[in-house]
Amino acid sequence: MPGTKRLVIELPESQHRAIKAEALLRGISMKEYVLEKLGKWTGETSRKTADSLAEALEEVRAYKNGEKELRSARDFFSASDN
Repeated sequence: MPGTKRLVIELPESQHRAIKAEALLRGISMKEYVLEKLGKWTGETSRKTADSLAEALEEVRAYKNGEKELRSARDFFSASDN
């Protein structure tokens, strides 16, 4: 298929069976099951990560321009969680 890529991962047989069984119980393919699980991870997590990265890059830009002091990574991320 043009425009598609294949993803191959190696799993222990027990994990493969567990994923297959879960997908079967839900009446979906293994592909649909994995994509659904990835979607749950990538949705909110990706937005938070992108927002944090954008904020960190803005802080570095401001530091380079002498506009503010740079916080430690620990301070930056603990403040971002609030």
